[in-house]
Amino acid sequence: MARHRCPEEREMSRTMAKTTVTIALCVHNEASRIQTALTSLVRQTDENWECVVVDDGSTDGTSNLVDQLKEPRIRVERWSTNVGKAFALQRAAELARGDYFLELDGDDWLAENAVEEFRQAGSDLHEEVGLLTSRYHLWRLSRRGHLNYRGVHEHTPIHLDEDFARVPMPRCFRISAIRCLGGWHWPGEPPSAKPLFEDVTMTARLLRHYQIAMLPTALYHRVLRADSVSQSHRHRYSEWFRAAQSSASEDLCVPAYEPLPYAGMRT
Repeated sequence: MARHRCPEEREMSRTMAKTTVTIALCVHNEASRIQTALTSLVRQTDENWECVVVDDGSTDGTSNLVDQLKEPRIRVERWSTNVGKAFALQRAAELARGDYFLELDGDDWLAENAVEEFRQAGSDLHEEVGLLTSRYHLWRLSRRGHLNYRGVHEHTPIHLDEDFARVPMPRCFRISAIRCLGGWHWPGEPPSAKPLFEDVTMTARLLRHYQIAMLPTALYHRVLRADSVSQSHRHRYSEWFRAAQSSASEDLCVPAYEPLPYAGMRT
């Protein structure tokens, strides 16, 4: 699929001599869970990373735990009020210095080789690929607080409609693709929906212009818990999707998309 590079992509290719991964950690009241995510950062086998933490109005001292780590590659921006993950991700992308942008939830963590594998894949990719994903380890948090391991999973095929959404997880974007798309902003989308299902709209928009590539190894640890934002608002999804679909300038539906298998692709 041939495509023209936008100015942001051309400038990125000229100025970035070394592939660096920006890890975006957008958090709200994650003090009881964030330590594992932070530990996974400093244990990375590849040191070419930075982390942008956006503390989205936490009241439990979440960002104080980040400060205690005293890691110079981690920068923190604190907000006094909670405005939602879409806006936090947008700000993290604005602050990013890397050329790849990896989302990390506050209750999840990275495999020790995640940055190394995403960096290597990023240096090999065709221009058409705007997002890297991989398999992941799935954990489920019981109501008694016990983590139960559920094995290695992958979110394929990607599927979006009003009945359910299967988005790529994890998500490591080419930062130039985010900027070409205008970030997590979709004119016409109901503002009230953005904090809940920003991953759906971003996936739909990205697939209008880019491909997604799948790495074969599990590079992420995902925790499912009943009180998470996405799980606790699942009952609102169909109504949200219909409203977003009617007001958006582009179609949200993705019937079935299989990511490209990563096999050392060269530009």
